[in-house]
Amino acid sequence: MTDSESQFNQVRSDHLILLVGGNPLPNAVSACLLLKQGGRVTLIYSKGSLDVARRLADWLRQRLQAVIDPVNAQLCVQEQEPASIYNRVQSALNQYEDSAVGLNYTGGTKAMAVHAYRAVEAWAASNNRSAIFSYLDARTNCMFFDASPWVIPVDLAVSLELQDMLALHGWTLDSMLKPVQTPILPGTARAIAAAYVAGCGSSSTYYAEWKRDELYPNAQKQSGHDWKSNVDLRQTAIAWPVGRQLAAVAQALKQETGLDNQPQLHLGLAGYKVGLSAVDFCRWLDGLWLEHHVLDVLTHNLRLKAFQGVKIKTHGASFDLDVVTVVGHHLFAFSCGTAIGKRARSELKLKLFEAVLRARQLGGDHAGVALVTVVDSALALEIQNEARQQIDADERIRVFGCAELGQLDHYISCWIEEQVKSKC
Repeated sequence: MTDSESQFNQVRSDHLILLVGGNPLPNAVSACLLLKQGGRVTLIYSKGSLDVARRLADWLRQRLQAVIDPVNAQLCVQEQEPASIYNRVQSALNQYEDSAVGLNYTGGTKAMAVHAYRAVEAWAASNNRSAIFSYLDARTNCMFFDASPWVIPVDLAVSLELQDMLALHGWTLDSMLKPVQTPILPGTARAIAAAYVAGCGSSSTYYAEWKRDELYPNAQKQSGHDWKSNVDLRQTAIAWPVGRQLAAVAQALKQETGLDNQPQLHLGLAGYKVGLSAVDFCRWLDGLWLEHHVLDVLTHNLRLKAFQGVKIKTHGASFDLDVVTVVGHHLFAFSCGTAIGKRARSELKLKLFEAVLRARQLGGDHAGVALVTVVDSALALEIQNEARQQIDADERIRVFGCAELGQLDHYISCWIEEQVKSKC
């Protein structure tokens, strides 16, 4: 048992009161840390967070075998009326003879926190009971208390899965486009990454030049940037990547597709060999290789459970995340971009901001977001600094450039370790 686990055992409650806001994740984590197994939970929620409360209640029953007070519209509090919040909390407390009561005021509104605190404090005083008040701070990854122990580091004390986060939001994975857990052509992806590392800081982008000179003219339509049809691409063969800088790419691609003896790269046949359509194989060559490289680093090098091509269906909409993993209760989303040249800055910045928005919708303020690129270190740092100044004061955003591609496992590992470590 770790020191944190031992400390949390001292502050667990028989009856835990949680304030429900827009994101249920902090409440789920807090309940795992603060509720005794099989204990009782009272959720304080408004009409706007009723559905969130229902999903949270279902999850807590399954995960902790918790006893949940009824969750329905008749028990919603009026956020604008202090008496509504105060009386609802007092009513819940008066129903039970619990020996240990806790209030975690991480979620909900400020009004909920103030008046729920007053109600629990008054109840404890009038009934000669003790109450434990706590707050989960996403910035430091620590649980703060109003009495000793004043703070306990959370670190990796709670382990969640991607499915837990989806269930808490009432979202699902798209059944038609299931995420990938086994990287496609990982050796070729590593070789392409190495080619970008070799050209980092110079005017030569060897693999990008091969795409420009060979892949695009033969595989894309004349107008626009759409790929030709699968029928056309199955009849298309292009030159293998050539030159000293791309020899390792060609060798890995030949070996992994089983086309060692072919004088040209047959797009349809190569795609078939690795389970892709001809169009999807072209997309892989164009930019999806970087997503599969990140997936390979996470699963093979870092031994993490990760997913590529995550398409999430929300209530009436959907969004995508390139690569995702969960460490402890922290979601880590990786957005991958191979843009270079004049438009790279704007395209990559847009991808990063979109990833931050989506990752925080799912993982809350505990989520970390990384943009993996092939641009030089100066531009990568510039994008990172700008994003941190505008939307990330807690430095949960990281941008990796071509200089880091050669040791991406090291840089990602250090970043994740820094994010999950409590800063109490």
